[in-house]
Amino acid sequence: MQLKIFEITGEYAICHGDGHILYDHPGEIVELSFEGVRVFHFSFFRIFFSQLIKEFSLVDVKDKLETTNITGDGWEVLQGVFKIEANN
Repeated sequence: MQLKIFEITGEYAICHGDGHILYDHPGEIVELSFEGVRVFHFSFFRIFFSQLIKEFSLVDVKDKLETTNITGDGWEVLQGVFKIEANN
């Protein structure tokens, strides 16, 4: 199932509250589409991915969750979250 982040956050994926909304989304998410999202913040990614990693594992999340249409800046922020989670 694809989830369009823009439909939750608009063009600014910055609020940790939106990260909670994303995590609480019903159904199995296998693709996160960032089409239309221009601005990313660490707290948005940290809330969502930290919860997923606690529930599953960092390896599972990285292997099974696809991100599409993410900008280079967004990708760097996401990788920073993965790096922190790998050290926890």
